[in-house]
Amino acid sequence: MGFEFKKRGFPVEVAGHSFTLETGTAAARKLEAFGAEAKRLAGELPKTAEGMETAWGFLAGTLDGLLGAGATDTIFAGREHDLFDLVDVLTYLCDAYKAQAAAATAQWAS
Repeated sequence: MGFEFKKRGFPVEVAGHSFTLETGTAAARKLEAFGAEAKRLAGELPKTAEGMETAWGFLAGTLDGLLGAGATDTIFAGREHDLFDLVDVLTYLCDAYKAQAAAATAQWAS
């Protein structure tokens, strides 16, 4: 038998589609980088349609980085690309990640 590393992640459902949200150091780094870049862009992007398109590109890339290539296209297939919907999806994922991390930490502490 022996030791095998566990795959770190948990299932999430978004708009009727199943994905795995990875956990661990690499995922935490992605989320930290996302947060820092989002704050920077929020202060720099013009409040125009062009600014919203740039924000969509950044956020869609972040979503694909978290859930896998093509996740944004899968989630928004047949839907208008609404920036606020995309923000809602990313907020849901961040909250789910935090809850999963808290549960794992509690398990280790007991």
